Amino acid sequence: MDGQEKKDAFVQWRLLPAYLILGGVIGWIAGRYLGLTLKEQDGLGMVLFLLAWLLLCLSLAVFLQVIVHEAGHLIGGLLNGYSFTSLRIGSLLFIKKAGRIRCRKFTLPGTAGQCLMAPPDRLEDRFPTLLYNVGGCLANVLFSVAALLANMLLEGTPLLPPLLQLTAAMGLFYALLNGIPLRVGPVDNDGRNAYQLSRNEAAARSFWIQLKINSLTAQDVRLKDMPEEWFRLPQGEEMKNSLCASVGTFACCRAMDRLDFEEAGRIADVLLEEAPGLTGLHRQSLVMERMFCELVGENRADVVRRLDSEDLWKYGGAAAFNPAVHRLGYAYELLYRRDEAAAAKRLESFEKAAADYPYEAEVQGERELIACAKRAYEGQKMELLSEATS
Repeated sequence: MDGQEKKDAFVQWRLLPAYLILGGVIGWIAGRYLGLTLKEQDGLGMVLFLLAWLLLCLSLAVFLQVIVHEAGHLIGGLLNGYSFTSLRIGSLLFIKKAGRIRCRKFTLPGTAGQCLMAPPDRLEDRFPTLLYNVGGCLANVLFSVAALLANMLLEGTPLLPPLLQLTAAMGLFYALLNGIPLRVGPVDNDGRNAYQLSRNEAAARSFWIQLKINSLTAQDVRLKDMPEEWFRLPQGEEMKNSLCASVGTFACCRAMDRLDFEEAGRIADVLLEEAPGLTGLHRQSLVMERMFCELVGENRADVVRRLDSEDLWKYGGAAAFNPAVHRLGYAYELLYRRDEAAAAKRLESFEKAAADYPYEAEVQGERELIACAKRAYEGQKMELLSEATS
């Protein structure tokens, strides 16, 4: 575990008191509601009904606040001249393609939702970033206040108070969790992004580039067809900034899209060794691409073993929706383990993921990479056959 990973792990432990406080508040709300509602003559059936209602209220409170949070980002972005790209709640994705909003399935490890927007077309100047980033937290707070006011007005109703109280509690917790600058799990939260953007012009440029890349990707533009100047590797202090480092990750992916595996491997090595600002999500993505480059290239067993790890495949399991994960699994089984049956199963998994994946241009690129892996395997078989007959 390197220094950045130790720091991130420490942050997760620092969050423990917040989770304990939230648990205490939820317990207090539930206990108070049961105490005020249950009567001596009520039997087990009523107790079970109220407990089920409390669990349903908690689930609804979380779901409502996720929607409110992402809607806050959307409104904040629209007020600052951004345009809609996509909005995701859980695994439900609403994405704009060819001028129409379409509904697809998509998930991202470590996130409950995400609102992506295209920024104003003025990279040369300082474009507004604060309201878009903190809009979700502001919306959670405002919705929590509204829930508490509604609770005061509807105190005597039999079922609504726990829903309103839990909604307020979850909203305030969600606002703090996303508003206080932290790296939560594999991603940076809104507060950390806003903090970096307010202090670093390079981070603001990188943020603009990321949003433009996401917007064009939603329109099925390939990375290799986007402007080359967007994909400059971060330098020096920029390596410590997660927003700048993430552009380096896109640079690696662009080299992969161009089938330039030597360049993609070089970029991945540089970032993995010299970019402490990488989020866990981008780090695992780079390891995945570096392994693929090795498999279709020199295929050195010691390098593959060094890159192989439980964390990598754990990430692959969490990101099973992504065809790239199955593309790597296919190459791994075929070129490293030389197990054609296992590779065929990975290919089936790839097709299932590709069928639901919302970014058709990425799927097209993934198919080209699978073809490269297959050609590399055929080349290896020819070499082995030649050696055996010589």
